[in-house]
Amino acid sequence: MEKTRYIKAEAAAQKLLPRWPTYDPYTQATFVDFIWNKGEAASRAAPCGERPMPAI
Repeated sequence: MEKTRYIKAEAAAQKLLPRWPTYDPYTQATFVDFIWNKGEAASRAAPCGERPMPAI
């Protein structure tokens, strides 16, 4: 039962975070856990680390 929710949370994270492949497994797990606990709507409200970097 929980595995299905984690798979859905991972799919949501991949959809919400364009740089998903660049994150290390620990960071990916953190995002998946957040979405699993708080829901996809909460992650849309606060996209951590997905703002473009300012030009130097």
